[in-house]
Amino acid sequence: MTSVRGNHNGLDEVFNDPAFPSVLPLPGLLTAERVSRQHMPTPDQWQATFCGVQTRPGEQLAFPEHVEGRLTETKSYQVQQSIGYHLRPEYLEQIWADILDKVNNTAELQEFREPQLFFLAKGTKLQFKTSPSRPTLLDAMENFVTFLERVVDLNLVQTDRLYVDIGKEICPHISLLPSQQHPSIGGDEAQVYMWRRCCLEKCMNWVYDGKPPGNGKGQQYFEQNMLHQACSLTSVTPKTSLLRQGGLIYSQFYGSVKELSDATKCFPFANDGLEELALDPLILKGARQAAGGHRRDSKIVEKAYLASKKRADLAIRDSMGKSFGIREEHRIRWDLFCALQRRLEAAEDEEDGIESREGQRSSTSMLRPPTYAWAINTAVYLNFLWRSADKFATGFEVVRATCRGDLITWEQTKMMAMFLRCLRFVFGGHLLRRESALWWSRRERTIEEGGRVKIWYGLGLCNTMKRYGYGWMEPRFDWRRLQFQAEVTDHAMFGNDVLKGQYLRRGGQVSAFFDLARRLELALTWLGREGLDERRRQRLISWIGHMCLEQFRKDVLGSVRQEVSVLKREEALQGKVGFSFEYLEEIMSEGVHLVSGNRSDYKEVHDLGRYLFEFDDGRSRTPLEGQAVPQAFPTSLRGSIITPSRRTSDTQVIQGGTVPFVV
Repeated sequence: MTSVRGNHNGLDEVFNDPAFPSVLPLPGLLTAERVSRQHMPTPDQWQATFCGVQTRPGEQLAFPEHVEGRLTETKSYQVQQSIGYHLRPEYLEQIWADILDKVNNTAELQEFREPQLFFLAKGTKLQFKTSPSRPTLLDAMENFVTFLERVVDLNLVQTDRLYVDIGKEICPHISLLPSQQHPSIGGDEAQVYMWRRCCLEKCMNWVYDGKPPGNGKGQQYFEQNMLHQACSLTSVTPKTSLLRQGGLIYSQFYGSVKELSDATKCFPFANDGLEELALDPLILKGARQAAGGHRRDSKIVEKAYLASKKRADLAIRDSMGKSFGIREEHRIRWDLFCALQRRLEAAEDEEDGIESREGQRSSTSMLRPPTYAWAINTAVYLNFLWRSADKFATGFEVVRATCRGDLITWEQTKMMAMFLRCLRFVFGGHLLRRESALWWSRRERTIEEGGRVKIWYGLGLCNTMKRYGYGWMEPRFDWRRLQFQAEVTDHAMFGNDVLKGQYLRRGGQVSAFFDLARRLELALTWLGREGLDERRRQRLISWIGHMCLEQFRKDVLGSVRQEVSVLKREEALQGKVGFSFEYLEEIMSEGVHLVSGNRSDYKEVHDLGRYLFEFDDGRSRTPLEGQAVPQAFPTSLRGSIITPSRRTSDTQVIQGGTVPFVV
């Protein structure tokens, strides 16, 4: 095994010059080995998979999942890899005998009795393919059986639980390295093959005798690159079907172009924390404080986004001359495999049966693309991918650039979340219908209490993909202002997955906090409108003040919730009742104490008020540095709270909450 380390340019030199041309035939030759070229990774894929990626000059190389999939900064990267140990065959029998003896004669190992060995041969597609020396399916099957019988005693295998994958791969005959020029022979160009949806549907209709299962868990069509007619398919036969009884377990049809963006199962823009980039930082901090739990590092999330952009760009640039084919794979039981082999052997001698091996020999090379696949010029296809990704990335970055440095509104958050969500589905095949905000156009549900109808709006890709063949967005936006239309915005499905998935599951604290932040933003929007009379203006200011004080009370009591009486805790934490000595005496389990004296920092009430609510005095308020309520609030409040300890002669300083209160 050769170990290669270095930068991207070094990999270009190694793999484009001495390595690849030595392994693969020259561009002008049309041989079966050429189909293997699509499986050879481009230099950026070698870099990403084996050496890591470098997001900025001077930084240490890291694997894609270590950069694009990370949420926090840590000192080390945790890596999970399969471990394999090669045992010499002459010792296997004795090793297995020792294992059985220990299991059967050790009381502590009873749960391991009657053990069985499980074996698999994943990643052997290239080892048992047809070739000029083995041009037919029967040749490949015989080669596989010979190899299997050499390493496994089939008499000791439960063949009713032995499954084999049989596949077919069709590849364009031209595939070039980044350093090679396009050939002029016959005008041939690198191409990408993709399965046609209509042909896959007809295939399933034929397989199931006109009654294919619906598009669900057993049979799923994956939309490719937000295109309707280009897709992949996975079909699992029902357990009670004749196909399953006959030995067919499942079938899958997909394109090898998925290797373009797949780096050890890490795909560009798939980090579920990217939507943190769309949130106002102080809303995010306030939500984290209300919910508790693990904090994410926004710089690391931003680094993951940039790493995805760089890897996608390199993958596209280095694959411009490559061709990508289509694959068809079927997992069958061993008895069906043997029956198929016998049928092919018998057909060799039949004059009117399946064509002979000599006849099949010429079928390994196709002069034209198959009619059941789309054939697209590689440069055209990759430019389409690049522009699709650039469209959504530009939308996200333009909206983010228009945000104020200290405030991201909820309308801007929804737009950025929408662009990031779309960006996730540009590369590879996906089940778009699972992403409700993208897939559905309009959904409604009747609320049981009161019979009110609740309406949601999405981008409507379920309509546009069938109508136009591509996932265009339905008209839901005011593009001049870069936000959702006024009649849609309050019903848009685009919230923020970070808040919904990471925080709202922890209870109602964040939900209530976030509702308050939205009401404040709405009030500030109304306050900024022209033509607002003074009476309404004063009412809005009063409303804003009441909401700030409500959050103030929630944060204060939340920081000492264990000191609040259990019977009063739930009601008190809602922050509806204003603070007074009598109220605090009522809800605190051990009462409260007034503190005064020369050692007190605040000897007058107005001094304490300025400390609590004025933040332009240059003073440091460090007890809760880093915790904050939304920027939509007039100020970000920080502090500490003093409550009595269990020893009546002492006082205890509890740091918590977002704002201070002293009694």
